[in-house]
Amino acid sequence: MSSREAADFSAMVGIDLNVPIHYDMFPNNRENPAYFVDYLFHYYHNQKFHMMVPGERFIYQK
Repeated sequence: MSSREAADFSAMVGIDLNVPIHYDMFPNNRENPAYFVDYLFHYYHNQKFHMMVPGERFIYQK
């Protein structure tokens, strides 16, 4: 799944918060996560997201 497909899918199914974390895990998945965020910003500006930093602990409560 590309970053655009992931953004489209998350919007389609009503994901409340996007946290891109599966990038750069495999040789064929080296896309910059900023492309995902940029696509969300331009096409789904109401979609929330959080970019993690290495070692960050993130607790989400809805």
